[in-house]
Amino acid sequence: MESNFYIISLIFISVFFSILFLQSGLDKIIDFSGNLNYFKTHFQKSILKKWTKFLLIIITLLECITGALFVMAIFFYILSQLDSDNIFAVLYAKWFLTWGLVLSATTFCSLFLGQRLAKDYAGAATLISYFLVNLLGFIALGLGGF
Repeated sequence: MESNFYIISLIFISVFFSILFLQSGLDKIIDFSGNLNYFKTHFQKSILKKWTKFLLIIITLLECITGALFVMAIFFYILSQLDSDNIFAVLYAKWFLTWGLVLSATTFCSLFLGQRLAKDYAGAATLISYFLVNLLGFIALGLGGF
């Protein structure tokens, strides 16, 4: 029964991060020019000002890929519950969860660095709560989520 708690926590972390990253990534795609203008202004006094467009593309790709990994983890988790004999569904769910957590930590660290370089300390502080949820995901995964 205890492992079910860990599995459920990982699934909710996956749902949370899939919403977060897919919404953010798709927003950047849909309104790329608006986001580019915002980031150019945001980073105009930092060493990142010449790289803004490239970094916006990179962060958009990271967010979309990360969100997709969490969606796939949810899919394989549900598949594993429908067919408890399907060991591959469990392995794939764990694989997608692991890489989703790795890429989300990478994305948060990238965003945190950008906020610090732009001297947006309030924005950087906001990312800490997301990063802590990410670390809880690693802990739950390591405690026997699958």
